Amino acid sequence: THMSGATAQLVAGAVANVIAGTASSVAAQSIQRGQAVHQEPLQQAAELHQDAVGQSSMLWAESFAQAESMHREGMEQAWRQHEHGTRHSQLQHRESTSLARRAEAREATRDLLSLQTSQVNSLMVCNALLVSCGFAMLIEGVPPAFSAADQPWSHSTWLALCRAYTAFLGAAVSLGIG
Repeated sequence: THMSGATAQLVAGAVANVIAGTASSVAAQSIQRGQAVHQEPLQQAAELHQDAVGQSSMLWAESFAQAESMHREGMEQAWRQHEHGTRHSQLQHRESTSLARRAEAREATRDLLSLQTSQVNSLMVCNALLVSCGFAMLIEGVPPAFSAADQPWSHSTWLALCRAYTAFLGAAVSLGIG
């Protein structure tokens, strides 16, 4: 049952072809599996990268919106504080101006009172002098009659002095009342 040499070669060639075809198909399948195995991690890496970029963009947008909101709130708070400070400064200015006006009015009143006091003091000194002169004239009476050479004034001079005294005393009293 030996086969002939040519048949054996044919069978061997066919077996070799089958084996070679099987080997090439196995190699092709192995390459396809290798590519599939490498494609899957590459595809997963690309998907992860896309997810990371999407999340990063979303986080950046959220942080930008939050920063913008915080900036807006800070500006509004600064504006409110500025308004409050301005109102407070205006109130202080009004109060200090009012106090200064009152102080000036008090000073003017003090000046007027001081002026009136000095006028009253001067008037009291003059009145005291006039009253003392009047009492002196009343106590001393009419000067004695001497000769014209010894006495520099006459009876008419004495009467003129009494009238002048009365006029000055009346003026001093009317100034004191007014």
